[in-house]
Amino acid sequence: MSYAVRTTAAVVGSLSRLETIDPVGAYLVHGAIQGLAADPRPGHARPLNEAECLHRLPLSRVDPVTQRTLRYQVVYQVRDGDLVVVVVTAAAVPRPSRRG
Repeated sequence: MSYAVRTTAAVVGSLSRLETIDPVGAYLVHGAIQGLAADPRPGHARPLNEAECLHRLPLSRVDPVTQRTLRYQVVYQVRDGDLVVVVVTAAAVPRPSRRG
């Protein structure tokens, strides 16, 4: 059974900005979003709010130049009754601050 995947205008804008600064990361995030149609609850996704059916899908990749792990996340809502996944946010996760 396949789900329809819908994105908000904010997500489209966020992916557009990500594509400008990190095309490989944008490709990874976009592929993960499209994968939600076939599997709206992949094994590495975690529930954020079960009452609202919100989930967080963490993603990462290693930058070949800097060898740093770059992290991304997709937050989405699963509407099983309608067979719809609504992507709420999709973006790079900022690196933690090293201030002490």
